[in-house]
Amino acid sequence: MSILQEYAIIRKQIGEKRYSIIKEYLSKRPNLFLSDIYYKQSEFEVFEAWERQNYPNDNSKLPRNPNFTDEFEEICKQ
Repeated sequence: MSILQEYAIIRKQIGEKRYSIIKEYLSKRPNLFLSDIYYKQSEFEVFEAWERQNYPNDNSKLPRNPNFTDEFEEICKQ
């Protein structure tokens, strides 16, 4: 599966509203990718804090990925 196919699946899973919020977050952090938020729990928690501050009345939450790993970069290097 290509990265673009994986991103399309993630986008479908999280929904357009959530995807647009993440896209806004990523536009302010050009060194991050969607996969960073989706696969790394530490990055996801930073995103959640930003989201709570910028979208306090949004009750919908991005479900936690059960496959979170902070070793994602190490896995990619192998």
